Amino acid sequence: MTDDGLTATLQMCQLFHGLTVEERKQIEELMTIEHHPAGAEIIHEGGDSQSLWLIVRGVCKVARCNHLGQCKHLATLEAGSLFGEMSFLHSAPHSASVRTEAAVVLWRLTRERFERLHTHQPRIAYVVLSNLVTILSQRLRKMDDWVCTIMEHNAEPVRHREEWTEFRSRLFGDWNLM
Repeated sequence: MTDDGLTATLQMCQLFHGLTVEERKQIEELMTIEHHPAGAEIIHEGGDSQSLWLIVRGVCKVARCNHLGQCKHLATLEAGSLFGEMSFLHSAPHSASVRTEAAVVLWRLTRERFERLHTHQPRIAYVVLSNLVTILSQRLRKMDDWVCTIMEHNAEPVRHREEWTEFRSRLFGDWNLM
């Protein structure tokens, strides 16, 4: 397997914090390398692949489209960034599309291979999941801050503020895990 910058990327990627070099190598053995040209769609909104992608080289754009086909840019992801984590953890359709901005090198970990890691190396799987929860918590915190900022500084009618309040209430209140 060629390195393609993976070792340096794994060292800087928050997902692998707390793992030894040997433990990162065990994860590397489970990942597959993918090369995609500029403009390639890696994840299609509504698709159902359960994989986690790590950008080793290049840039990807995340977008979400409405029923009219109008797309909104959500994020730009660079080397060391992850995507696909929501569908990786929860078998549900992708909430957005991810397309390459330029040629990219990605490392992909499928849910099936992660389950193999969990079976044979539960400590490594635990560390990865714990780090993934931290990453998702940080993203959720940023989203909450963003929503609060919009609510505080937006001159929209009260109706929209009530919609955001209801959204936040549902987001944080629907914790029925059974």
